[in-house]
Amino acid sequence: MRKKMNQVVIILITALIFFILGMAVPSNNEEGFVAMPGIEDMEIMTISGDIQEINGDKIVLKIYPLYPTSVGSSDIRTIETTGAKFYKFVEKDQAQYQQEMKEFDEKIKAQMENPEVMIEPIFPPEMFNKQDVIFSDLKVGQQITVTAKEDIKDAKQFSAEEVIIQFTPIIIEDALDVPLEIEI
Repeated sequence: MRKKMNQVVIILITALIFFILGMAVPSNNEEGFVAMPGIEDMEIMTISGDIQEINGDKIVLKIYPLYPTSVGSSDIRTIETTGAKFYKFVEKDQAQYQQEMKEFDEKIKAQMENPEVMIEPIFPPEMFNKQDVIFSDLKVGQQITVTAKEDIKDAKQFSAEEVIIQFTPIIIEDALDVPLEIEI
């Protein structure tokens, strides 16, 4: 009983310390987030967002916030696509994915049993395949990820090296007629 009481006291003291430390750290924006030191100095070569317009070979993109401290803000960028490669993510066959996960698990187990022998880094399998598409497959409203060759953090217009249409699950229309009920 005494051991249990000591554990509870330690947990409460730890929680109190974290609470006090959290109150003492100043935030540098209205949302209360503290920016990581140097994050604004990092190069950004990939952005994601929603296609707002397609004009010739240019895409007008409403991008997602670049920093965790810019919650709620959005930005518009114009992307030149001449010379870019276009892809879309398509969902992998589930049987294939399960087999790849099984192989991954086996590699992890082998690595855990013999950690001093690391032949190569082990990466989990991807859930999607990258499939070639063409510019005309892009549509207003799609979510895309754009990669450039240079830092595009502050660039309002730049050239894309790669454009990937993000996977969007198929929504069955009948499911939209079902009211969403949430009990609290």
